[in-house]
Amino acid sequence: MGRPLKYGARFVADAVAMVQESGQPIATVARRLGINPETLRTWVRKAEGADGSEEPCPAGPWAEELAADERLELLRLRTELALLKEERNAILHAAAHYFAMRVAACGGEE
Repeated sequence: MGRPLKYGARFVADAVAMVQESGQPIATVARRLGINPETLRTWVRKAEGADGSEEPCPAGPWAEELAADERLELLRLRTELALLKEERNAILHAAAHYFAMRVAACGGEE
């Protein structure tokens, strides 16, 4: 019995599809997704059957529902959403710091 997956089968399948369909290096795709490049490389090899495993990377029951370009777009949108959330958090942090400094400069009265 293997250890439990940190990432869902759908994420794995989408990440592999992104590598295979985008033509970008594994390291670039892994960086965009925020995962270890060697982890992604292992998934790609498994999907291609290059590691000697009998089973390809699990695609799950949704593999039939989405076309390859749709999976790629979904993965791109999820990545973009994660980046936007990071930007939002940075802006909120900066705003909180700004207002805390204003309150401190006014002696706590406003």
